[in-house]
Amino acid sequence: MACNGGYDRFPYLLSSTYPPGSKHVNGVHSAGPIEAVTHVFSGAAASFLLGDFYVRAAGIANLYGQVFESLPMPAKLEEYNHVAQTYLRLNCLTVEYAELWERITGTEWMPDTPIPNALQRQKAQVRIDVSVANMLHISEEELRMIYRTQLPVLRKYDLVDKFDRNGRLVPKDVLKSDENNLAEDEMPTWVHPQSGREYILEPPFKSFDRESEIGCAYARLAKES
Repeated sequence: MACNGGYDRFPYLLSSTYPPGSKHVNGVHSAGPIEAVTHVFSGAAASFLLGDFYVRAAGIANLYGQVFESLPMPAKLEEYNHVAQTYLRLNCLTVEYAELWERITGTEWMPDTPIPNALQRQKAQVRIDVSVANMLHISEEELRMIYRTQLPVLRKYDLVDKFDRNGRLVPKDVLKSDENNLAEDEMPTWVHPQSGREYILEPPFKSFDRESEIGCAYARLAKES
């Protein structure tokens, strides 16, 4: 499990999981091994929107163990499983993570286990944010307010980034073409620079409405409770 703190006008917290054998520089701090659902949940809690807010509010430029240990952590162990599984689906993108996935979930890792789609990944992260917020007794309006008032960089990306009809993140050069009045029925193509694979991007291109998705996630939790 790795966390990264930095300073680019604002301190920030990023959480991810990497397979055994990976190495990193001092800008990243890691802990492991990951042997239980509680360990995975700690990574999910670090990815939680309010975890990032906590670090920003504290003005911490470098993250060390004591900072991670001070992050808000819900005590409802019985609710950890679904959050941990969603977090793993965001992280276990390749077969190198199969052993971790199978050890924690008890199910076989398959190519369709991870969530690769850009828009669906955003929605999955919101489900994590709302689930952890709910465990900490943070209301929907409180979470929305913190997002609106305390996380300007995230809001900026949500406004600028666009997704096509299939949930693919639209590259900036395609967006520029769209601004230059693409024909209504035109579907631009984009070639991935590393793989050389060509993608067809289907308009309309839309921003991710995080506040609306927060509301949907709280509504789903209310139905399930």
